[in-house]
Amino acid sequence: MSHARLLAWFRSDDRRRILGIFAVAAAILTVGALALASAFFLRDHLTPGLALAFACVGAAATVAGPLFAVVSLHRVMAAELSLLVRDDGIVVVRDDREELLSWDEIESARDDERGRLLLLRRDAEPLTIERRFADIDARQLARRLNHLRSKALLGI
Repeated sequence: MSHARLLAWFRSDDRRRILGIFAVAAAILTVGALALASAFFLRDHLTPGLALAFACVGAAATVAGPLFAVVSLHRVMAAELSLLVRDDGIVVVRDDREELLSWDEIESARDDERGRLLLLRRDAEPLTIERRFADIDARQLARRLNHLRSKALLGI
């Protein structure tokens, strides 16, 4: 078991994905409610087959909207990404995997033109992290990681 000291922790920001899921689920649920209401209130003006079709579509959409939300939110919650900055390096936690990048292995951190975080490694390809982090953008995070790297290498 490692006894490295934790210096900072950064978690991925899934707010946009979650809001998108809720928007789609709400739209599906709204379509379902409108179709059911149409089938009920317009039943005298619709053919029996069309009223039944509206009712079936409405019932299916009313169930599908919340079901879509639950399944999609489960996927978002299962896709974990966080950076644990310790005095011995950076631990990249993705889903159930952890990868320790020692400070000696990391040259620097920077962002690119697409707003991704790049961890430049000495003897390997850069590690590119595309997801956003909560309350910090890629440029600020890169600066913070470089600062913490300097302090860790000096033993501060």
